[in-house]
Amino acid sequence: MKKIAGKLLIVCLCAGAWPVMAQPFTCSGKFLGSDAQAELAQAITEDGGRAVGVQRVFTICQKGVIQIVLDGNNETSTPSYKKRWQQRAVTLLQVPADKVLVR
Repeated sequence: MKKIAGKLLIVCLCAGAWPVMAQPFTCSGKFLGSDAQAELAQAITEDGGRAVGVQRVFTICQKGVIQIVLDGNNETSTPSYKKRWQQRAVTLLQVPADKVLVR
């Protein structure tokens, strides 16, 4: 019993060590694969995100709107950054501006 429990624990720890990949989804008729989501996160991080404390970028779909959720400190809520990153997302994802929201 102890052997099985030990092996199960090792398997669980190894599975938890894998990086989390973004799940592909379709929103507003636009397919967002894990590559597109990673590219968007990279663009935001390099475009001042790292400087203001953006740690992670999540992309979700809610009511037909692509929402980019920033995980970081208070500086990430600055409206000028949000507007700039929304414009960057619109260009990268090739969707109308009213279909992208940064929060």
